[in-house]
Amino acid sequence: MSSILKLQFLTVGNTKYELILDEPISDLTDVEVQAAMAVIIAENVFKPNNFALVEAVGAVVIDTTTNRLF
Repeated sequence: MSSILKLQFLTVGNTKYELILDEPISDLTDVEVQAAMAVIIAENVFKPNNFALVEAVGAVVIDTTTNRLF
């Protein structure tokens, strides 16, 4: 099984932006994620389509299992 952490933001252009990270640590807390997202916004780390990120909308961890059929 593998997992991803999907961080969801809103840009100044009012569009959604998702940052996807592979294999987050298993004991990650909401406080840690919110703090990291706040730093990403404050430091203007990403500017998708030249729009700054302005709001942390949500975050989810998605666990996946791959079953090879052939």
